[in-house]
Amino acid sequence: MGIEGNPGAFDVVDRQGATVEQAFPRWLIPAVVGFAPVLLLLLTWVPAGDWSPWQWLVRSRSLAVIGAELFVIVIAVREGMLAASLDRGWPKAVLAAGAVLVAVALGTAIFAPNPLEARTLTAFWAIHALFGVAVFHLCARQLRPADLIRCYLAGFVLFTALFALFVLQVPDPARFNWTKALPAATHIRHLGYYAAAAIGLAGGLMAAAERRSAWAAAFAVAALASALAFWTGSRGTIAAVTGGLIASLVIVPGVRKLRCWAGVIGSTTLGAVLVYWLPSPAANMGFARTLEATAGDNLATGRTEMWRIVLEAIEKRPLFGYGEGQMHDVATYSTMIQPHNLLLQTTLAWGAVGTLCLFVLALAYARRVLPAIRTDEALIAPFLAMATLAAFSMFDGALFHPLPVSIFAACAGLLACGSRRIAA
Repeated sequence: MGIEGNPGAFDVVDRQGATVEQAFPRWLIPAVVGFAPVLLLLLTWVPAGDWSPWQWLVRSRSLAVIGAELFVIVIAVREGMLAASLDRGWPKAVLAAGAVLVAVALGTAIFAPNPLEARTLTAFWAIHALFGVAVFHLCARQLRPADLIRCYLAGFVLFTALFALFVLQVPDPARFNWTKALPAATHIRHLGYYAAAAIGLAGGLMAAAERRSAWAAAFAVAALASALAFWTGSRGTIAAVTGGLIASLVIVPGVRKLRCWAGVIGSTTLGAVLVYWLPSPAANMGFARTLEATAGDNLATGRTEMWRIVLEAIEKRPLFGYGEGQMHDVATYSTMIQPHNLLLQTTLAWGAVGTLCLFVLALAYARRVLPAIRTDEALIAPFLAMATLAAFSMFDGALFHPLPVSIFAACAGLLACGSRRIAA
């Protein structure tokens, strides 16, 4: 069913053979995926900041999120995903670009300066891609995309509530490392990626809402996400939401409705108001810091110098790059492990050839899904989340770290499913 129970792009069920519903409860996959960040937070819950080696590994690699993706992939394979993929008549340009990209990614992973990191992150990219395909395949059968979107937002609400509880449990706030010792995220700014995705999903639900209660619930979640972003000092979240909203206003007629764009702006404003009087335990956090950093001279926070160093490294190996996750070894800038820009990130990793292949795949995907997005409001939520994360990736690592990339991949699968229904 559509988001509010009306027919929509997601009403696709392939009833050949056993359905997903017969294999497991319909709510299981949405719950596993949507609440994976909550599990990640609980597994890395250390208010005193004394990490065990396994907790450090779980947090640094977001293994709860990766595990949730693998779970969905396994189920999709059992439900015929591989056979269905082979049966599709893929355009020759897509097949060629995909094959070249895989060859470049594997080759650079083998010969990278830091091969273990390159191979690990390349494997993660493969898991993310298969996860997106798995979401598409399962949504074309029995999985309800609306359930997945709601679980993502419910998971975010629970995550934020538990995060607030964690903050209250820190035994010595004055000595706690509020930047790099939090659960679920290796840096406090990474919470802004999660908040940005939640705002995008909630904004899309506001656009498609047919009941005031549904609109109000989505508005409340977006306000909570904005409050989390402001309190953590993540000015990037607000900039990303602004960029994603502007792009969506140009592309999608449904976003131009007052209930959508005004809802996003209003919820962001409310989030700022909610946080304004809250105390912040560190100088780089809180509403005042967010505004100061946004309006001050340090808006770029070293990005221009970092980008210059990355470009110099790209010039030395322009065609095929160095492999994924190699910035610290080949373009050293402080402790940064990614260039805070998606174009530089992919070009540094896979060179101009790999980036061109990604562009071909993205263009083919956009040509397929954009007509459906413009005609079905049920597709606005995943599109707005993707647009927000894409805007974020232009000046930060929103499409480098596992959690936002996972959400992006899931939304891509939802849009592909919706476009398939309309094309049919």
